[in-house]
Amino acid sequence: MGGKKIRKRHSGVDSQGNLLHITVHKANDTGAGCRVFKEAVQKYPTLKEVCVDAG
Repeated sequence: MGGKKIRKRHSGVDSQGNLLHITVHKANDTGAGCRVFKEAVQKYPTLKEVCVDAG
């Protein structure tokens, strides 16, 4: 794509929309979503539920 670096972002927010964790990575990194969740659970061990969106 003409030398452009394509990046994706995965973020974790609480039920009120407050940012818990965010990761920016290469577009072809298929495991980033799982890593964001694992890192968020490490930072916030009381996290009990998760809802994900692929959009």
